[in-house]
Amino acid sequence: MKKESQFKEIIHSTLINNKTLPSEVINGYWGTAKAWKDEAILSDLIRRDDLPAPLIEEAKKFTSIALRASYLLRSTIAESEFYELTSNENRAGVLAAVVDELDIKKFSAFNQILLASLIKKPTRRLAEAVINSETANKELYLQALLSVTGDTGTSDFERSLNQRVSTIAQDEELYARLLKESDNSTRITRWASYALTNKGISASNRLLALEIIVPSMLFELSNHKQQGASNLQRRVGHVLNTVQNILTLEDIQPEIILAVRSYLLAYELIKEDLEPVISALDPVALAQKEADRKELIANIKSTTSMDFIISSATEKSRRDTDEELVFIALTNPNLDVNTELEVLRAALNINGDKAFAYVKENPSDLKALEVYKNSSGHLIKEDNYSLFSDPTIGRTLCITDGSTFDSNDYRSQYSRWNLIEAVVEEMPELDSSLGSVPWEYLVERSSNWYRERPATKKIISYLVKLQTEVLGSDPRKWETFNIISQDFAGSISDLVSAASTI
Repeated sequence: MKKESQFKEIIHSTLINNKTLPSEVINGYWGTAKAWKDEAILSDLIRRDDLPAPLIEEAKKFTSIALRASYLLRSTIAESEFYELTSNENRAGVLAAVVDELDIKKFSAFNQILLASLIKKPTRRLAEAVINSETANKELYLQALLSVTGDTGTSDFERSLNQRVSTIAQDEELYARLLKESDNSTRITRWASYALTNKGISASNRLLALEIIVPSMLFELSNHKQQGASNLQRRVGHVLNTVQNILTLEDIQPEIILAVRSYLLAYELIKEDLEPVISALDPVALAQKEADRKELIANIKSTTSMDFIISSATEKSRRDTDEELVFIALTNPNLDVNTELEVLRAALNINGDKAFAYVKENPSDLKALEVYKNSSGHLIKEDNYSLFSDPTIGRTLCITDGSTFDSNDYRSQYSRWNLIEAVVEEMPELDSSLGSVPWEYLVERSSNWYRERPATKKIISYLVKLQTEVLGSDPRKWETFNIISQDFAGSISDLVSAASTI
């Protein structure tokens, strides 16, 4: 490695590991970085709170994209100066670099500056930065979505796109603008698809979405039939699936159903192919379907048959994700404990937030445990066992209860281990409750990279303490421990205790 490269690494390490440095050192690094024309080091220096005043003044004069962005990202920059510099900044690269790292809520007016920049000169770099940001406002997200062009490339960005469309779709006016103003033929279909695959969208916006998607899809299918396409049945199947998915939306409005039927009837050439859906949309059939559903809901609300609830609500939800039926089942006053827990598990898989609220209003330790199991440990810090009657009870249940985890299902077992890990991470070192951790957990988490995790180290420390106190230096106890530890099904404390008494 060149001496210059070695010194660069030392400078980077020094800047990362020291919040404050003597001004002499800062000045020395500054001069060195300028001599090397190293913008990476200069950027790190510019952002430091201990940068001497003369160097701050010098930093203001730098004009490169990276260095100007670094100056704007200084934690001590005045709000007035930030707004002055960003409002006069014409380079999307600078604004995008700031958006990449800034909590936009810190400078609320920055939303309007970015919005003006995207309207004046839409650029993909700035649009993508805004879409990736978690702190922009909805109007800015809308303009960014309208400015995105071409292939987005990464799956992470695709996820961000989906999240922003979801955010915009909650605002009827903004979502209508997205559907009406987008001139990106590839994207507009995607924006419209959201309205036809998610609940909570107004009828007017669903009609806009239908107009974008359905006629072009049917026109294309009609052309393929006219031309005698060899894969016609596959294309017909795709259209039927698309239409049926729209019609199975939980909150589908009557006017949407009528509009779909009108579109289907408008294409004489493919009417016969689409007959299964057209027949299902017959007003008489729809009225009967609605009557049947009302009767089903009434029965679920009042039945005393737990088997009926399981088959009509829980099992149906697994096939159709029918959220309404599951949460209606939870209102049945005749539910026994086991059925209520089974329905709750289905509810958690469909709408975790709503299920959480249900348990908060109808508390019990067993229901709280189901919520915690479903969270794979994320609720430990967020909720701190508040759903339980007592934190100690909650902690113990989360560690010891594996009754609804399937030991033959890797994903189920993985969720259980994650829950135990989250509990252990919050426990003090050598806490006696660590002894209740299943031996199987420690075996699993000691055989791979999890052995370096804090929870695993904490459990091993407690095991060593137990072994020292209980097994001591008796070779027979240690030999017994070694023999019975193979596939042992109890807790760590149970194992050590058994080794000392058998």
